[in-house]
Amino acid sequence: IIKSIDDGIPVLAFGIIGPPECLIISGYDENGDVLIGWSHFQDFEPCSKESNGMFRKANWYENLWKVIIVGKKIGRKISNKDVLELGLSILKKTKSEGYIAGLAAYDEWIKYLLNSELDHASDDVLKARHDLHYKLTGNMAEARYWGGTFLDKVAEDINHQNIKEAALCFKNIHDLCWKVWGVLGDYRDQDLWKKFGDYQNRKRIAEIVKEMKSMDEKAIEYLTSALEEI
Repeated sequence: IIKSIDDGIPVLAFGIIGPPECLIISGYDENGDVLIGWSHFQDFEPCSKESNGMFRKANWYENLWKVIIVGKKIGRKISNKDVLELGLSILKKTKSEGYIAGLAAYDEWIKYLLNSELDHASDDVLKARHDLHYKLTGNMAEARYWGGTFLDKVAEDINHQNIKEAALCFKNIHDLCWKVWGVLGDYRDQDLWKKFGDYQNRKRIAEIVKEMKSMDEKAIEYLTSALEEI
């Protein structure tokens, strides 16, 4: 990190502040014990700031997931087909790093929502259960939207209708995530967890999650057909 910044090239990193998402490191202090840069999450997590607004983060290593050192630009090594094949293999997984994955994860999400124990859960438990559900919804919305955007670009590049249809499925899932949030009210409301204790609300959400699963099933079919033709 120090060498790259000394050479005038900022460093990309995942983690350090907030969730393990990408930020930019553009400076350092105290021989690298302190890192300086910009993160989308720097205003949501207490941290020191430079006079120009950049974060100043000590004790950063334990929160680091990955660092990317940018080198000279080279020719592309991975084709669109390679990316699609990898993406399809991820969609078809049933487990990943000890967790249930792929279409099976939707079934677990639905069971989570329909768990009658939540009807009588304490406030602390209900808050924690809603927080996990809320974050799952946000992560799904973001992943499917940008996945759909990528597929749109690929479909345009190679003029392939099945990939365009898969992109539409992904963007429909994004929209359904907002519908999920809407069941409980404004997603920014700090008291949404209280409405999560209502079984009828969770049942309505579970029906929407079933729609999301159906969209992913269709996307898998479209991408499978597309890869057989490319």
